[in-house]
Amino acid sequence: MQQRKFTLFDIQQQAIDSTLKLLQTNNCLEKCEVILDSHSNFDNYISEPIKAVVFNLGYLPNADHTITTLADTTLLAIDKFLTNLEINGRIVIVVYWGHENGKVEKEALLNHLTKLDQKEVEVLSYQFINQKNNAPFVLAFRKEKNNIKIKFQLKGTVMREIEIEFKNLLTEEEYKSYMLPLT
Repeated sequence: MQQRKFTLFDIQQQAIDSTLKLLQTNNCLEKCEVILDSHSNFDNYISEPIKAVVFNLGYLPNADHTITTLADTTLLAIDKFLTNLEINGRIVIVVYWGHENGKVEKEALLNHLTKLDQKEVEVLSYQFINQKNNAPFVLAFRKEKNNIKIKFQLKGTVMREIEIEFKNLLTEEEYKSYMLPLT
């Protein structure tokens, strides 16, 4: 079985250095690639399907608090990750919104994510309801299977090409449950 690799992104060298030290201390460095770049540029580094993504939004504690994640790059990254995420893949986002950019990012995230098609992705919000001072909250996604039943029949080559493409996306069991028998 091929071992999964972890690719980590940050835009601050201080965060990269701290992460590399932690990975080395815990003997995890060989399983990880640490990249100084925005999460929205992940597709410049990763071409294979992605199983899981974790975002830690906001700013780096004990660092320059004017350097924060931004709504537009975070939304771009999420949409790109969803496209490259395996079926049943997960995205988890920890939203720290107790700063000015955090409030903007939170509103943009919630506005965008509530519009995602529930047949394609499930999005859960997990948060404290009795905390003061803009407590962080978690958003968790699960990419759904394609809930499409083939309810039409075509004759000849076109149908065979559709079948082949569809079959390549699913396990054999899923394929049998989705496809209607040809007559």
